[in-house]
Amino acid sequence: MKKISIQVSTFLTLFLSFIVSSRYFQKLIFDKELTDYSIFSKLISSEATCKPEDSSIIEFYKNSDKKVLFIILDGFPNELVYKKITNKESKLHNYLSYNSDEYVNTKTVVPYTYLSLPYLLGNINPERNCRFPFIGGNFKPNIIFNTDTTGANNSLCSSDIYTTNFFKSFKRNSNNRFLYIYNKSKVELIQEILKVISRGKISFLSEYGQIVNSKEKCLLTNESINDPITQQISNSIKKQSSNFHVLHEIEYHHMIEDGKHSKKNLEKFDREYFISIKSLILKLKKMKEIDHVLVLSDHGPRLDIQSNNFSDNKINLDNLNVINKNSLEDENIYGIFIYKLNLVEGDLREESLNLKNLLPSLDKRFKIDKFGTAIEMDYKS
Repeated sequence: MKKISIQVSTFLTLFLSFIVSSRYFQKLIFDKELTDYSIFSKLISSEATCKPEDSSIIEFYKNSDKKVLFIILDGFPNELVYKKITNKESKLHNYLSYNSDEYVNTKTVVPYTYLSLPYLLGNINPERNCRFPFIGGNFKPNIIFNTDTTGANNSLCSSDIYTTNFFKSFKRNSNNRFLYIYNKSKVELIQEILKVISRGKISFLSEYGQIVNSKEKCLLTNESINDPITQQISNSIKKQSSNFHVLHEIEYHHMIEDGKHSKKNLEKFDREYFISIKSLILKLKKMKEIDHVLVLSDHGPRLDIQSNNFSDNKINLDNLNVINKNSLEDENIYGIFIYKLNLVEGDLREESLNLKNLLPSLDKRFKIDKFGTAIEMDYKS
């Protein structure tokens, strides 16, 4: 009987290992979520196909010696939409517009981060299916935060968020995951899960609840995270790993996805982002290692609109086939902002970024199919 039990346990372990690894390789092959460090990228991804245009923000910084920090506030509303939802001025937008050298309110063409950011930063048509963060090996940023969409071994909160990533990839069942650079951490995670199964523990979430919950310290709304952020950036610069640094903040987006959006919560995020970003900018100025900070969104909040009023529910984009130009719906789904702050006073190397000339202006709108590929919609005047 004991021998049969061991055989069943071994079979179950092998079966789970196959499921986990096959899902991982499915993502590599079909979702093209690859880095240029992977051999798969040389077979599937074309660097030429995903090369940013010469007149793009990425190429501007590649051709300069400047170090830039991108602070991406995932799904956060632009000034117009924020005021429409809250009937108030945004503390964050007021601070950024007053302190920035340049800022633009414009629109993306696809309301999904992994296709929107290559479009906005690299002027890459989403139909080319080039995906953030690595854009077919043409963009190699220092990723500051581990989230449930991106992560690296040298990012903040690695052990916490890797565990969260595994469960959320099943819970959300989304095609829109980005690539995690798991390396050793992924192997260790799978080994831990197999140990849990061997002990007869089937309730994964309760087993790892403490680790999952500890991710709350890794949010930009938590001002105390700013010292670890600056230290992480400084360590990356010392290693000369990249002039690009990406801080992808996704908690506001998750609040909408989890059905917890409210006017009060939006105002809270606005206030906390304002306090934290203002503090971070001051610390970065003292550090004197980052030249520019670009604070931007990747798409609108994508809330449902009824009778020209916002509800707290997310919109069902699958049901949309037509978008009217310059409509509130267009701003809500596709509206974005980007602010550029120069941190080096009296910099003789200062070149004009000229955001308006570098940002793309494709007069189209897209949604995605079940495989995460961009589909053009009817975009009417």
